[in-house]
Amino acid sequence: MLFSAAANLAELGCPPALAHELLTEAGRDAGLSPSEVRRQIDCGLRHRGRDWGLGVSETFADAGVAVIVLSAVGRSKDDQGRSSYAGQGMNLASFRESSELEFGCDDALILHPEADNAEGDTLRLRHLKSRPVKRGTCC
Repeated sequence: MLFSAAANLAELGCPPALAHELLTEAGRDAGLSPSEVRRQIDCGLRHRGRDWGLGVSETFADAGVAVIVLSAVGRSKDDQGRSSYAGQGMNLASFRESSELEFGCDDALILHPEADNAEGDTLRLRHLKSRPVKRGTCC
């Protein structure tokens, strides 16, 4: 809750020092350590104006819970220059809201039909990104 409260305060133009002053006591009352309270507030302030869905996912991930985020994909160009959902043209930028997924995720995978006509019954799972996880970091 600290994360979303800090993000909302930042959206309203609240200075970071005031956001910390307003939220720290509530976080401490909830049993969070001072460093966790500070981290949650700082992450919320940094996510100002962005969809906070991935920030909430980060909070769960930091608590040791596995998080799977699904995304629609946009069309890409096929080998003949046509707009297509063909799997061969899919990459990290194909995800909707791709900047959050590109930079925020530790692993990114895409599942697509083996055949470009999307009517094949064989699917391919491609691992597009893998990043070592640094515990205790946000954003």
